[in-house]
Amino acid sequence: MSKPVELPVTQIRTSIGRALAGCVHDDLDLSLRQIAILFALHEKPEVSVRPLAAFLGLNNPAVSRGIERLVQLGLVTRQEDPEDRRRVILDLAQPGLQYTYQMTMRFSIELHRAATEQEVAHAV
Repeated sequence: MSKPVELPVTQIRTSIGRALAGCVHDDLDLSLRQIAILFALHEKPEVSVRPLAAFLGLNNPAVSRGIERLVQLGLVTRQEDPEDRRRVILDLAQPGLQYTYQMTMRFSIELHRAATEQEVAHAV
């Protein structure tokens, strides 16, 4: 049984950064903020802008701008709240769910690849 390789924190951060960079480049050209919105909606479905912004630590206008493009791309749905017509409910559309799943899988693969490269470099 082989002994696990201990990597310094800076190498781990580098691996995570490379893994994330390997995932973000896609045909949709989403910003990191838009990707964060998608994952937040995955965690907190059927939510309005204000609690979503609070969850992300962003202001309402920043989240609203990010959502606009996601709605145009068909990744997020916007529906009027039947109980309060002033409130808009946001949720992931099916393509948004697929996108978050694919990003999670790609991130896992890229992180494993980056960590393996770091382990090999560290072992030499």
